Amino acid sequence: MIGRTDDDSIDIGSGDDLPKMLLTDVGDLANANTGDGVSASGPVTVNTTGKTSTSGNLKAGSYTGIESVGTALSGADASNYTFAGATGNYTVSPRAITVAATGTNKVYDGTVSDSATLTGSGVINGDLVSLNDTSATFADKNVGNGKTVSVSGISASGADGSNYVIGNTAVTTTANITPATLTYVADPTSIIASQTATGLQGSVSGFVSGDTLANATTGTLTWFTTATPGSSPGQYAIDGSGLSATNYVFIQAASNATALTLSPSTAPQLVIDEVALLDESLSSSKPASVKSNDLARAFSLRVVDGGVRLPDNGLSAKP
Repeated sequence: MIGRTDDDSIDIGSGDDLPKMLLTDVGDLANANTGDGVSASGPVTVNTTGKTSTSGNLKAGSYTGIESVGTALSGADASNYTFAGATGNYTVSPRAITVAATGTNKVYDGTVSDSATLTGSGVINGDLVSLNDTSATFADKNVGNGKTVSVSGISASGADGSNYVIGNTAVTTTANITPATLTYVADPTSIIASQTATGLQGSVSGFVSGDTLANATTGTLTWFTTATPGSSPGQYAIDGSGLSATNYVFIQAASNATALTLSPSTAPQLVIDEVALLDESLSSSKPASVKSNDLARAFSLRVVDGGVRLPDNGLSAKP
């Protein structure tokens, strides 16, 4: 009876469902008489109970207890022997995988932080392996396309993660940082129709932490309206402008569209009376029954920049 003693190293997932070793030489056969013509060849298998990954391959690690099945003896003296099996130890080495990363596009937030999606080549189909990283960062915080993202601290986890070794624990990729949005917000304002809107004000909202109007924008903040002294009573827009920024785009708040209210112009009663008296002194043909209030109502009076604009068609009241 002869057998074989072995110390072999095999790779997990080398292509077979279960990695196999082969007996091919006679030199390791125990109990064979010197000079006898006998050799052993054939597959050597191992007891895999409790030793396989999710995909059915041997887990990485060191094991004892090689078993042999179907090994045949050959040679001139083979009939003088029976094969009792093989004993020995074996090691399954972790399988190397290469990791690639895909960066995540983001809106400017004032930081260099990012996240990455990791994929690994070399993971055996069916194994449960998760890839993780400890850091994914842009080269700087500013807006731009195709910016470098550095990913580091890559590792494998999951039910079969210990059967693998990461070939590259750091990798670079690219991603975009798009501008954040700043909003012009006008203060609501009311004036009398025919007046000029001056001193319009408002604010700018939407700055990320650490950014201010002073350190994140250039230009001069101004407010304007399309309403003129000739505009009819109603609501008009007040819009902001004059600013630019590297990391922001600007929009108008929805409320800006109706921020300015032009109220109907009504002359004070004192003015109405004075105009009526003025017209009375200039018109000798005015009927005696017409009173000053009637005259005032006959005029088209408007308040202009704090004063009163008389009608363009003269001072005579309509009878």
